[in-house]
Amino acid sequence: MPERVELVNLFNMGILELLVILGLAVIIFGPDRMLRMAGSLRKTVSEAQRQASEVTASAIKQANASEKEAQGQQQGERAEFTPESKGPEGDGEGR
Repeated sequence: MPERVELVNLFNMGILELLVILGLAVIIFGPDRMLRMAGSLRKTVSEAQRQASEVTASAIKQANASEKEAQGQQQGERAEFTPESKGPEGDGEGR
């Protein structure tokens, strides 16, 4: 006998439990109010996703800018330590 596949594992509840809760919600609130509540929930979730995307994009942009700045500083330090053509005495007159 094959294993039973769990379609929904939200808070460890099955489909039957979720349908009972949904049925009670429709009886208590009515179908019109349930539709309005679902629309409000959809708008809230989409707004939260949009804001999360903006925060993620901002964090990535800031990390990239910090990385470029760090690379620029490393290249500046390398340029500082690059030996210039100096004469045998090291007087900077390049012979």
